[in-house]
Amino acid sequence: MIPYDRTLLTKALPVGDAKSWSLRPPEYLKDADIDVFLKSRVYSINKSEKKVILTDGTHVSYDKLCIATGSEVIKPEVQGIGSKNVHFLRTHQDQTDIKQKAANAKSIVVVGASFIGHESAASLAGKYGKEKDIHMICSGDGPLQNILGKEIGQMLLKEHQDNNVKVHTNKTLKSIKADQDGNVTSVELSDGSLVEA
Repeated sequence: MIPYDRTLLTKALPVGDAKSWSLRPPEYLKDADIDVFLKSRVYSINKSEKKVILTDGTHVSYDKLCIATGSEVIKPEVQGIGSKNVHFLRTHQDQTDIKQKAANAKSIVVVGASFIGHESAASLAGKYGKEKDIHMICSGDGPLQNILGKEIGQMLLKEHQDNNVKVHTNKTLKSIKADQDGNVTSVELSDGSLVEA
């Protein structure tokens, strides 16, 4: 897939399609002399010859090299993290999987209240309203409060609550409970409370 607007993964979580979010059309990339190597991996870099060697043997020459590999998803080390229906949002495929599972869910739990968690909970609530229980686990007093300050955090908290998101403040994820088939049934929070998921 050509580069796409990843911010929409959360903003349009339950309704979007990343295939329509390309940053530039393929014609633009061609006209701008930008080569995109899809489904390719770098095998090695030859600095003396200024070449990147792909796993299929292709050599790509460069004048300047920028290595921008992105970051990895942070998976909390809690019991049950590998259960079915536990999803991490990083790619268009993750967004597609979450969208499909959310459509059939009764209760959805979003762990984290920074930008990704906050926007995911808001877009799910915007799509489903009172049809589904949407929960957001927030380690502080309000979403984004540690980044944007108390006033903004409290404003966002009220906005989520007004839109039927159940925000669990000052709590973290302790464990994930699953049935014998590995399907998530609930999450346990740091205070011992259980939230159906």
